Amino acid sequence: MSEPVKVISLVRTPERRAEFQRRNPGLAFEFFDAVDGSALTPAALAATGLFSPEITYTPGAHGVALSHHRLWEQAAAGEAPLTVAEDDAVFRPDFAAMQAQLLAGLSPGWDFVLWGFNFDSAISFWLPFGLRTVMGFDAAQTRTAIERLRSDHGQPQLHRLEFSFGLPA
Repeated sequence: MSEPVKVISLVRTPERRAEFQRRNPGLAFEFFDAVDGSALTPAALAATGLFSPEITYTPGAHGVALSHHRLWEQAAAGEAPLTVAEDDAVFRPDFAAMQAQLLAGLSPGWDFVLWGFNFDSAISFWLPFGLRTVMGFDAAQTRTAIERLRSDHGQPQLHRLEFSFGLPA
């Protein structure tokens, strides 16, 4: 049995937690109390050594980045795969079975699987034979596709990621 999905969520947003539960019935998960970026001081941010002072981020971006960082440290220290999601992620009902099947079939050299991505930006990955592809999405259209995702039975495939923006799962 795999570890439950760790879902990054602010304690002060119970409505987001309830919505995550509603959208993902049957998913084995536990909430990870997110770092609240609005409570961070400039000194605390600088002490992490993770952010360039020349680049400005929103308090929320700082908080979610630090939350991911803490969970990645946990994953690196453990022996079992760890799945991390943000509280706006939507999973297929058969995610656990698909995850187990896909992870079991991975060739050596994989350290990270990005199970999802933001539909409002580009993603680039490598197809077989070294073919690079870049994809973009119609964000308005994809927002209406969430319920179709719940009934999808297509076979997911893993590809080597070149770049993407955002880490929903």
